[in-house]
Amino acid sequence: MNTVEKSYKKILAKCQKKENKVYLYLISFLESIIFPIPTDIFLVPYVLASTKKYIYIALLTTLFSVLGGCVGYFIGSLFWEEASNFL
Repeated sequence: MNTVEKSYKKILAKCQKKENKVYLYLISFLESIIFPIPTDIFLVPYVLASTKKYIYIALLTTLFSVLGGCVGYFIGSLFWEEASNFL
């Protein structure tokens, strides 16, 4: 077994734990505000680890991404109100 296969199996084993999905949702939320890396690269191992729940995982990831976008919009609108006086 080569290094790639070992890494792949370790990632899948970690993604199968229920409490680790919180990190996926947190990354999805923060990605909409400040995180420059798309959530899809984090979503793929979680979906591969639990293929029966892929719709549930994708919907929750999308929901947290939208919530993060709303928070980012709110932060931007507050910043614009303060910055527009100077501009």
